[in-house]
Amino acid sequence: MKTLWYVAGTLALAVALAPQSRAEDSDMPEEVRMDVKRIYPLGEQFDRHHIQQTCPAEKATTRFRCFRTTYDRVVKDREPTVTGYVLLLSIGTVVLAEERQKILDSSHSESEQQGELQRNTLDTAELLIETLERVAKKAKLIAQEKPVAETLRNTLLSRAESVLKTRAVGRSIASTELVPGAAPSNGQANEIRREALLERLSGLSPK
Repeated sequence: MKTLWYVAGTLALAVALAPQSRAEDSDMPEEVRMDVKRIYPLGEQFDRHHIQQTCPAEKATTRFRCFRTTYDRVVKDREPTVTGYVLLLSIGTVVLAEERQKILDSSHSESEQQGELQRNTLDTAELLIETLERVAKKAKLIAQEKPVAETLRNTLLSRAESVLKTRAVGRSIASTELVPGAAPSNGQANEIRREALLERLSGLSPK
């Protein structure tokens, strides 16, 4: 059940891409076609055989941190089309799901495991929200991609809200209160981050 929503998310992304995948290649805008060609191959860089070559200077990083470095570089090089953002999100979702499974299979204590799972959930929510924000701010939206953008918006809003409104197991409101002058615990830091992400999400929801 813990990983079920990842499956639903992947299916939703496939639906979002459907209008493009059903179109004849000649009907796909050139900008979109070029984005697919440059972003789709990135997925293989995050498998177990290529991760060290992908981020060789960050040997201590997680696969998701490595993915985020690549995500930021791709966006900086050239703003993706909506389809490009969907492809990037698809890659990140798979990486996060595999990291989550690795956490579940670990021999860590229950408290350590819960903290790692919560961080994984927050990483996921942040990726969903950032994708929503970036697509919403696009100055140019190709006409053929409008249905993709709308499907993406509706899907990710509900998914991010669902993820963030589920508190970590055993969390209580009292446990998130900070003692003046004290550094927040991992649980408190996660809860503070969750509240900040909910605030960002509220700015994306329909008024």
